Amino acid sequence: MKKKVVRALAISAMVAAVTFSAIAGYASTMGGSAPNPLGSDGASLSSCDGDGVTVAYDTTFTDGAVAVSAVTVGGISDTCDGQQIGVWVTDKGGSSIGYAESPIPAAAATDVKLQLPETPSVESVSGVHVVIAGP
Repeated sequence: MKKKVVRALAISAMVAAVTFSAIAGYASTMGGSAPNPLGSDGASLSSCDGDGVTVAYDTTFTDGAVAVSAVTVGGISDTCDGQQIGVWVTDKGGSSIGYAESPIPAAAATDVKLQLPETPSVESVSGVHVVIAGP
């Protein structure tokens, strides 16, 4: 059992390091079929954070599998304070397998941790999309 836990944690760390080392944080087109108000249908949007953001993952070991439980978006510019941040975790086909959103607190540090209500397995996660949008 201990060997399985160590192997699962090693796989989790490898996937997080290789796949999710850094993501550019800027508003982008998310498509009109999405149920969430973030994003736009082909409109060009300006960014409150010109130098990008970083993404880190929290994992949990449940029922014999390692799953992504939270996403922390770091390096958020202070000019984004008060805006809404959304994170989509996707599979290899680009389908959303986890979503969370939160306002960016005005007095917060430059990191926002978003708990995923769904906890997709580490093996199923292939990508992430970050959108910061606001007034």
